[in-house]
Amino acid sequence: MRKPSRRESESLDEASLDDGIDQPLVARIDGADPQDVVRRGELRRRIEAALDELPPYHRGVILMREVEGLSYEEMAKAMGVSKGTIMSRLFHARKKLQRALADCYEEQIGHVPASEGDSP
Repeated sequence: MRKPSRRESESLDEASLDDGIDQPLVARIDGADPQDVVRRGELRRRIEAALDELPPYHRGVILMREVEGLSYEEMAKAMGVSKGTIMSRLFHARKKLQRALADCYEEQIGHVPASEGDSP
């Protein structure tokens, strides 16, 4: 019984990689829940769409704060505005995102969180 040639083993490796090419890496990990992977993908698309709907100055503060982790002072300097303006923009951007993603909240936690300005 011969050992498979190098060429045969390479083609087998390529075939096994090609089998999962359409699936994200997370879905190919043993034990990954396919429904969870789909839910996360859908949530990611919804968040990206909601961010795209924001005006550039609101999208900018959300990304700088939540993705890049900048401080209010760093954000104010980068955007050439006051710290108070940054705080206001961030508050309003978060409210817009919360409204745009209300159905996602409901699906995940069973209700939409009450905001400070909403009546009970």
